Amino acid sequence: LLFAYMLTGLFIRLTHLMTALNAFNNIDIILTPHRQ
Repeated sequence: LLFAYMLTGLFIRLTHLMTALNAFNNIDIILTPHRQ
């Protein structure tokens, strides 16, 4: 049960990390034309 709980927490953390990376990518795409 504890292992499943840890696995779920890790999965949620990975999901949040991927979402954050996607957000940073979108910000980068939006800001890129202004840098040139």
